[in-house]
Amino acid sequence: MNFTINTVVYFYIFICIALLLFNILYILRSERKNRRDTVLIKRWNDFFDRELDPDRSVSDEDDNRKQLIRKLKKINELSAFNTALEPRLEDDGTRTYLNGCYDIFQELALYYGRRPPMERAFFAYLIAEYRPERPEGGGRLPTILLEYMENSTVYCRENVLQALCALGSGGCIEQALRLMEERGWYHHSRMLSDGLTAFRGDRAALAEQLWSISDRWNENLRLAVVQFATNVTDRLKGPFRKALSQGDTPLEVRFALICYFARYPDPEAKPVLLDLAGDSTAEGGPAIAACSVLARYPGEDTVEVLENALRSPNWYIRRNAALSLVAINGKDAAYAYAERVNDRYAKEMLNYVTERNEKAEVTA
Repeated sequence: MNFTINTVVYFYIFICIALLLFNILYILRSERKNRRDTVLIKRWNDFFDRELDPDRSVSDEDDNRKQLIRKLKKINELSAFNTALEPRLEDDGTRTYLNGCYDIFQELALYYGRRPPMERAFFAYLIAEYRPERPEGGGRLPTILLEYMENSTVYCRENVLQALCALGSGGCIEQALRLMEERGWYHHSRMLSDGLTAFRGDRAALAEQLWSISDRWNENLRLAVVQFATNVTDRLKGPFRKALSQGDTPLEVRFALICYFARYPDPEAKPVLLDLAGDSTAEGGPAIAACSVLARYPGEDTVEVLENALRSPNWYIRRNAALSLVAINGKDAAYAYAERVNDRYAKEMLNYVTERNEKAEVTA
């Protein structure tokens, strides 16, 4: 028994000593790394002070270029390069310098394309931050970055998409989304739509381009395209009306389309929205969103549909119908209807939304 207890005690002491040694070594290694990083960052700061000096003399450009590429092929040098450059990104001189480095970034992109996904992701992130302008003769940087998506991670794919948007390459963005569809890679629709909104180019044209081929894509990608279009353009009213009226359009996409017509009212979309709001079944579905949007489409036909929806068994349909009715006709007219039909649920909902609005006004 004593032997067993002593063994446990000695083992515990061994573990404590091992942890202590590990912590000491980790601290020493961290301090060494910090000193090394500080030296590298200082070197790059000195480098940028020289390179961004408008009075500098240019000589041995090819040798400087080769030396720069050789250094930046080391991930620690690339990280220090970015740390030193980041505070200077808003300067005009830095922007001119980065545009002149397009061919350097292109060569580095080829190298990092053979590196692990985390290094590829970091390089793509830097391209998204630096946004080097494509030279007039063209450039393969977007095409090279597109290849990063194979055997990658979600983080890597997100950074590649951001880089393609920063470079303004609509064709490569389309190819990237096609690749995601073919490979079955999931990417959250909100992340996709927010990333596409940062596209440096004709965003309305890109939205039209992506929607024209999206009928072959999964629901998540189509949803992202609709959300993106909602952020940037009203030029898709016609195609979106058609999709909204089609029964085979996925439910989440239909919700997003309804939100589009809330942001960009379209008289020709009104009949479709009225039909959706009139289908106030117990499950609700698109009727919930349609009742909310109809506040932007006043008229006698709208009021009639909303009054009927106010008697729906679905709580959310009744709430949105009540909110829209009060917004269109005022609470007195809405109450008059509830009294006329003698519907207890309609009265309770109108009381609920008007009290909530009054509290919100007092708070504001």
